[in-house]
Amino acid sequence: MCLFSYAAKGRFCQTEVGTTDFNDRQLKELLKKESRQTTLRMGRIWTEKDRSLWESQILHVTTQISKTNWNVWQYDSRVSQLEAECARYDAVVRTMREGFVLPRIDKEERVLGHRAYWTVFDARHCQAKWVAYMLTRAEINHPVTKRDGMTWRKDPQEKNSLRGTELKGTGFQRGHIIPAADVKWDLGAMTESFYTTNMMPQQREMNRDVWEGVERMPRKLVKGFCDSIYIVSGPMWAKNPRRVGRMGVPIPSGYWRVMLRRECRRRFDVDGNGWEGIAFFVPIEAVAKESTLYAMNINQLEKLTGIDFFPLLPDQIEEEVEKEWNRAAWQMS
Repeated sequence: MCLFSYAAKGRFCQTEVGTTDFNDRQLKELLKKESRQTTLRMGRIWTEKDRSLWESQILHVTTQISKTNWNVWQYDSRVSQLEAECARYDAVVRTMREGFVLPRIDKEERVLGHRAYWTVFDARHCQAKWVAYMLTRAEINHPVTKRDGMTWRKDPQEKNSLRGTELKGTGFQRGHIIPAADVKWDLGAMTESFYTTNMMPQQREMNRDVWEGVERMPRKLVKGFCDSIYIVSGPMWAKNPRRVGRMGVPIPSGYWRVMLRRECRRRFDVDGNGWEGIAFFVPIEAVAKESTLYAMNINQLEKLTGIDFFPLLPDQIEEEVEKEWNRAAWQMS
């Protein structure tokens, strides 16, 4: 349960409770303290104690705001962020319990946990092997930050990650694997989306046309048709990839993305098992803008990448979900 009722209660109470001695400076100090306490760390398992802390913080903040004559909308973005974090807690605990979001992990691989995503670093190519995350409706509906002023940087968890300047003058863009548009719910998550473990070199035209369409699809779906979508994305490598720049950064031959969702509105459940999956592979030289042309079933992409994407799904469901994809289920014309 997300705590939208707390915020709504605070807004309505503002008209019912008179002004107290709780002044603007004190309220800002409260919000500053609360902000420090709610720092999330995706690298550890969250507990019910964490969630209880967020609940009490939302209630405390909205109660204090309701007792003042200050404009509650000045603080609404912070309250909305807390709501999104509560929703994310519910989603992450469910994901940890079900385990569907992570592909099969080899013994020698190390998973790097961040606020909004998990990734496995590919030391051979100095880039991510894959990035996995869950996109939820609460996150999309409660943006609190923008990408303005953000710069690419090394991932502090991986000493061999790129610095972020290696592609200058090469003609290639530094593309996000988890899009910045998917992490507007939190400033820390936005900052970490600019770690180079979340970066892959892309052609400008492909990045802004067909790939942008692939990235936009789950945001559209969680706004109207489902509560959350599991996403795994990454680069495809040729045997001897082209290298650019002074550092010889390898360029992928293409980019792929896998999406899995559980239908929560029965009339959109196509095959009746409650799950729908789809995959995309877009070559780096792609020119067609219609993303449907690059869609395939998950089994096909697993053969191309050698990755088992959802090993913890029950076998029967995994088989059904991965063998085909359906246009209607993904709202594709």
